[in-house]
Amino acid sequence: MKTKNDYWFTIEPYVYINITPKAALLYNTLDKVTVESEQIEIIGLLQELLIEKNCGVVLLENERYQKRNIKNFITELREKYMGDIIDVAFSKSKPVQVLPYINYYNKRKKSMIFRSL
Repeated sequence: MKTKNDYWFTIEPYVYINITPKAALLYNTLDKVTVESEQIEIIGLLQELLIEKNCGVVLLENERYQKRNIKNFITELREKYMGDIIDVAFSKSKPVQVLPYINYYNKRKKSMIFRSL
């Protein structure tokens, strides 16, 4: 009997993600390919991915992965080399994905101010 596996879901670091409350856009900066979605479940999944403590990786339980819209979205990302899933059986702990940090300048500026005091 085959067991149902859970997966780690991740987006490649060269993919820019823009999310609004009603839509998500993923842009591959290497080949200029885009993926868009207005589905609330997809937007929610991507928002989870971008939470700083998740380090660009989200646990995708099999039940959630089997939903048609989630599975189709991930299939499209994989076909366009924009994201992937990793069977949790291959990783004893959660992998980490390096994501660009948009507010880097503001954080660095604040830390420099505190160091100079």
